[in-house]
Amino acid sequence: MRFRSAFLLLLLTTAATALIVGCDSAGTTGEQPGDEPTENGSVNVALARSVNSDVPSNADSAFVRLWNPETGFNSKKYVNIPDPGGQTQIPFSAPAEGGYRTGIIPSTPADVTKKVLGYGESSPFTIVGGDTARMSVDVRPEKLMVQAPSSLDPGETDTVTAVLNMNPPDIPMRLEANHDSTDNPLEDAAAIGAPDTDSTTVQRFLVGDSLATGDSLYFEINRYIEPNNPDAWVVGRRLLDYYKPFPDDFTIPIEGNEGTVIIVFTRGKDGWKKTRRLVE
Repeated sequence: MRFRSAFLLLLLTTAATALIVGCDSAGTTGEQPGDEPTENGSVNVALARSVNSDVPSNADSAFVRLWNPETGFNSKKYVNIPDPGGQTQIPFSAPAEGGYRTGIIPSTPADVTKKVLGYGESSPFTIVGGDTARMSVDVRPEKLMVQAPSSLDPGETDTVTAVLNMNPPDIPMRLEANHDSTDNPLEDAAAIGAPDTDSTTVQRFLVGDSLATGDSLYFEINRYIEPNNPDAWVVGRRLLDYYKPFPDDFTIPIEGNEGTVIIVFTRGKDGWKKTRRLVE
């Protein structure tokens, strides 16, 4: 299991400023002292889908967000993804200042609950009066990369590391794993650490210790969305599907120590008895 980076959806962010005077019910400007005008910028996001895009073909919509973690500004929209070769213009309005980011979550299906199919986020940029900013975003489909031991010895423990290639702000991802000695993993794998980064979700699990030679450890990993602040992205009455099982389950064989196994039959008062020993 691996993920690869590819330019999938292109967000071109164009910022052009305008002066907007905001008035309260008394006819004065909102929070600006001395009735000074508030300088705002209009940001236009061009959402384009390339002909050879790796975004899943069932992606029919996207949550597009413009936000500023320094000031708390947040604006989001829900749009249809254009056909390959097409483009959708998405306008935003925001104060002229620095620290902005744009992001996108492609989703499906076209009903209330939306399945998350990937994520992309721009670098920070500034909206400055009279300037125009253009941003491109690398939007990657959701992928999981797993590092696991090729095999285990009886009684041995080791770790499995799962890395999800996205960690959107305000809807943090969580990974959980199940394992069992049958092909239907049911037991929770012990989580021992989650060194997440700004762009990936990471979880480590402890495995092994209780199986014998010849057994196999069947393993599966699921992704959950933590209930942090989905309203930062969600528009209207839509919901994000919080759960996703990854289809690529895997197996860790219990192989035991290398050597020659000698099986000895002995006959005693209770009949024949079979014993085995390992010769290094």
